[in-house]
Amino acid sequence: MPKPTFKKIAQVIILLGLLIIFIQAYMQFMPRRAGSDKQAIKPRELVYEPSVYARSHFPQHTQDVHSPIAIGPEERLQYQINSHGYRGPEFSVQKPEGAVRIMVYGGSTVFDAGASNDEDWPRRLERYLRLDGVPNAEVINAGIPGHNATDALGRLLTEGHHFQPDYVILYGSWADIKDFNSDDYLIRRRKPLGLGKEPIPDPTQSGIYPNPVQQYRLSVETFVDVARNIGAQPLLLTQSRLLHAYPPDKQPADFDRRMGFTRYYSMAFGLEGFRIADNILKTVAREKKAPLIDAANIIAERNKKLYIDHIHFTDEGRHQIASLISEVLRELMANEK
Repeated sequence: MPKPTFKKIAQVIILLGLLIIFIQAYMQFMPRRAGSDKQAIKPRELVYEPSVYARSHFPQHTQDVHSPIAIGPEERLQYQINSHGYRGPEFSVQKPEGAVRIMVYGGSTVFDAGASNDEDWPRRLERYLRLDGVPNAEVINAGIPGHNATDALGRLLTEGHHFQPDYVILYGSWADIKDFNSDDYLIRRRKPLGLGKEPIPDPTQSGIYPNPVQQYRLSVETFVDVARNIGAQPLLLTQSRLLHAYPPDKQPADFDRRMGFTRYYSMAFGLEGFRIADNILKTVAREKKAPLIDAANIIAERNKKLYIDHIHFTDEGRHQIASLISEVLRELMANEK
């Protein structure tokens, strides 16, 4: 059998190299399906920085990102981060005279990665308020994918108060619920972005431990206290979700696909975790006399086609949540006059 010549070996190496380059280019530029259950989690092109008082934050420079998520033949989602490190247009640190400034804290459901610029639901909330008699309303989207209540508290305590908000909203409990199955203290479990890996959840583990539940309650309580200490009105919301909208005997055909979290958490864990989180939010609101919107019940009763996956909104869902909060905020403003 003749031995391969150096020329033939070189040709094979060159062909393999070209194949690898082609595959990498294809994976980088290939559009993702708009309905993918990964689209609303964490867009890869955004630049994050690790933080001391929260897991991460956006750097204080503008980002105008074209996501790999395709929403049309030649159209992709766009995310604008302003020079303060918040999603949306620029705003002044000093609140304009006469403005009603509202800050919305939370994780990916507040950042709203499934929506392009100006279509995320905090921006819609601003438009709805202005159309409904609050022309000087200004809403700041303070959502960052992956953040929980403790992250929101840390960012309000160390930065958000400088923006002099009149109302501070906390939405989204799923990022906290995911920690309920670990007995580790939060400081031992959560790590700043890029500084070590967090443990991978065991989907067979449905147990809920008291430590993370107590942590969640304390973080919500302290968030309310800090909001009031800076002269703002806190507003809490239970989280609207697909689990609540569909009873087990009426689940749609694509329920398993949309419940992507079951790869890491059992359905029983999700249901019980949300029940506990809802009760904590309602208890804190009652004891501290803070306003609360039970979005988990109100929105689910209005429409069941609101979710990309188990928690992230479709376009109709964005309309529902923004309309609901606008209505409640206008009532609060009227009562304060």
